[in-house]
Amino acid sequence: MKAERKHRVPLTPQAVAILRTLPRMKDSRYVFFAPSGGMLSDRSISAVMRRMQESEEKACRAGLLALRSKRPAMLYGLRSTFRQLAAE
Repeated sequence: MKAERKHRVPLTPQAVAILRTLPRMKDSRYVFFAPSGGMLSDRSISAVMRRMQESEEKACRAGLLALRSKRPAMLYGLRSTFRQLAAE
């Protein structure tokens, strides 16, 4: 919810197909769930992003960089970075 209003974005058929292939945890409402069945913590997502960046750098690729600073993207800046990329 943003500004106390529901915000829905329809998914493409390709996105739905990908989501349907993901493993699911019984009785969990989350697509990306924690091992305990709840939602992933910010810390877990940050750790995944850090490992992905390290892997990209090891392969001599830039990885996902913040548009202005050109430093590796962090969780707290991901939404604004995506918004800028999508707009371009």
